[in-house]
Amino acid sequence: MAGWRSVTVVVAAVGLVLGGCTADEEPARSADPCPPVSAPVPSRPPEVDASVVRGLAGYDYEPFPTLTAAVEEHDVAVSGRVRGWSDGGSVRHGRYRRYFAVLTVDVEHATKTLDPTQREVAHVVVERGMEPVDADGAPVQHTGRSTPTPVPTVEEYERATPAGARVLVIGSPPDDAVPEPTPPADAGPCPGSGPPAGAPLVRPALQGFLVETTSGGFDSMVVEVADLEHWARHAAELAGSDATTPGTPGSYQVLVEELRAATR
Repeated sequence: MAGWRSVTVVVAAVGLVLGGCTADEEPARSADPCPPVSAPVPSRPPEVDASVVRGLAGYDYEPFPTLTAAVEEHDVAVSGRVRGWSDGGSVRHGRYRRYFAVLTVDVEHATKTLDPTQREVAHVVVERGMEPVDADGAPVQHTGRSTPTPVPTVEEYERATPAGARVLVIGSPPDDAVPEPTPPADAGPCPGSGPPAGAPLVRPALQGFLVETTSGGFDSMVVEVADLEHWARHAAELAGSDATTPGTPGSYQVLVEELRAATR
């Protein structure tokens, strides 16, 4: 071991001479070209506005009676913190162009996943909205009296559900035309908070995209939160908690506890 230490010292000394540093100077260190990106952990839940992500769409569907029932029927069920939003691209669908965004989540608990990477990071794709296009795919200028609702921007999503917010996601891979994750052309070797090329995506179930509110309750980012009232009551019963409504402090946490106990 003594011989190994002496070799190390000689190499270090040569490095100092070649680098133009004296023994008292700190040698320059190259910066990591791709520093780790992770969600912040705020001291209290940040302000969120789930309605921005939820939009105005209505749904005719058969709701799941409990979180556990939803987990059983889907492929991915995780909870964690928002790392960030990124542009999910767009696809043409007949006379419309559909726009998407991708939420990257640092996973804190995974009950079900399809890919091993989803135990660390999950990428959730959501549709931001659509706009009419002409035969060439160009946007159609609106000429009617009513003003159409503009497609929300990724920046608006970022403000509505900021980094560090806790989210719970239950869903499955997209079953229709959704763009493949592609880092921006100017991203260089580092995709930032967005998904790397080819990363597995999750499309949340209608009831399966929840965010913790500032009070410790929860809100829904697809259907109206009223559709989750029975989830809150069931989770509270399991936990022996009085957080029986989505707006009650602690109701988000009891859902996470039910997720942890759900069938794997």
